[in-house]
Amino acid sequence: MRQSPPRSIAEVLGPVLARLSTERRAAFPLQPAWARVLGVALAAHTRVASFENARLFVVCDSEALAQTLTARREELRARLNAELGGESVHSLEVRGP
Repeated sequence: MRQSPPRSIAEVLGPVLARLSTERRAAFPLQPAWARVLGVALAAHTRVASFENARLFVVCDSEALAQTLTARREELRARLNAELGGESVHSLEVRGP
């Protein structure tokens, strides 16, 4: 079996880092809309982690807040879509620390 020549770390990780960067850029514009929907005080304890395939992933700094937002996720998703002016977010996943 023939071995491939060694590749640099940049060649190996470049595509992976580009994909991660794209996912983060997609999530970034949602943070201000999320803060308006949730309110600045609560939003300060959350972070929009990613937005992929119309699924918004949010991370909370406490398990109690994650549970509260999970219970309200359909309401929050609907309000976020109204804020964004469409049906961009099909599902909302909330995680604790």
